[in-house]
Amino acid sequence: MEIICRVKDQGACQEREYTAQNGNKETFASMPFLLESGGDTMYAEMIQEQARKQGQLSKDYYYKVQLQLAARPWQDQQGSTRYENRITITKIAVL
Repeated sequence: MEIICRVKDQGACQEREYTAQNGNKETFASMPFLLESGGDTMYAEMIQEQARKQGQLSKDYYYKVQLQLAARPWQDQQGSTRYENRITITKIAVL
């Protein structure tokens, strides 16, 4: 999915350790963004090396942003399957 938007807010890159399914310790990096497109506002994340390398973006410009949308299933404490919508930024460029 591709949108034209402005960056309303951008957080710092954050890294956290986790244990992968194979038992190895790994590090996950993400950078949060709040994007505005038309009347819509959405939360999206940039992940891994892209997040580590991304500098601060200006709130004064419009950007063309490629997004990947995904629904991630998870189990709640009662054992029911629930879903989380994830929006990941795969490419961003100033117009």
